[in-house]
Amino acid sequence: MAGFGDAPGVVKVAFVCIFLGFVLNIVGFAMPYWFSNLLGHQGLWQYCFGDGVGDNCYRHKILTDWFESVRTFEAIGFIASIVTLVFVILYVCVSKTSGSKIVAILSSLLSIGTAGVILLGIFIYLGKMDLDYISWALGLSVAGGILFGLSGILLIVSICSK
Repeated sequence: MAGFGDAPGVVKVAFVCIFLGFVLNIVGFAMPYWFSNLLGHQGLWQYCFGDGVGDNCYRHKILTDWFESVRTFEAIGFIASIVTLVFVILYVCVSKTSGSKIVAILSSLLSIGTAGVILLGIFIYLGKMDLDYISWALGLSVAGGILFGLSGILLIVSICSK
């Protein structure tokens, strides 16, 4: 493999899944819409009062242990998603490492690990919050985590088919 065009189809799909998972995870991670009700909405980093227009937003100051755990897992997932994206770019696009079995194995393990960390944080959050009020940013993070897991599986399939 010398570049993206020469990569097998399964690796291209994995690359796209990682890129989309990265974008979805960043948006979900940053937005204050993990929880929403008539009074306002909140994310991992702030809570807002209002209907979405002219909200008064504040940083979380008093955090429960479980909420700090969620934020920690999601922050680790964010960092791991960057590392995973770098490794898959090395595997697919950089000629010196393109097609390397070691880089492929590391990329697949990083992708699955990233999915696990992201989804673990989400499961903790869902276990503590009222499911009637979950909002769209949480859904984006779930989709990002699933895409990372799918891409890890696709990379393993690619490694095994060689």
